[in-house]
Amino acid sequence: MKRTLCAVGSLLLAILTAWAVWAQAGPGGPPAPAGASLVVKDANGITLGPYDSSSRSVAFSTADGVVAVGLYTDGSFTNSLSAYHSTSDCSGERLWIPNGSFYIQGFQKDGIVYYSPGQGTPQPVASRSDEPIDSDSCGRTGGTFVPPDRCCYPLYYDPHSNWSPYKTFTVTSFTPPFRVAIQ
Repeated sequence: MKRTLCAVGSLLLAILTAWAVWAQAGPGGPPAPAGASLVVKDANGITLGPYDSSSRSVAFSTADGVVAVGLYTDGSFTNSLSAYHSTSDCSGERLWIPNGSFYIQGFQKDGIVYYSPGQGTPQPVASRSDEPIDSDSCGRTGGTFVPPDRCCYPLYYDPHSNWSPYKTFTVTSFTPPFRVAIQ
């Protein structure tokens, strides 16, 4: 009886160990080829840059560092831009808090990627804007519509932070839909 219990215990330990190894590795198929990586390609097969599956974004290399831009599951860029302004009516330069130790977060709107590099400088801000948005949606959220597609919200506090003007680059040379591929 003692030997049977030891044998059952050993078998159970082997099963639990195998399950733990499988659970960590996941049920996926064969390993990726050595040196392969995930990249984003456009409809013509042109590579945009590396793909980060945790943030569902593509990485672009710039003189300021790596800029990550989000992708929708349908193969298009996320199309949104938020910004802060030193004026109360959202006019003037668009500002954002510089972020990202590994990469800089980029925001794509209408073929232009906006990103905020560097450390920024302390300066007051008086409004925040979101784009694109229609006039009805802007009004429902308490903002003031600024044609053609911006909603402006006055700030009743100063978030006291370091702000940096957006820099930009275009992505209009790439043809959607985009897809993730192994390279």
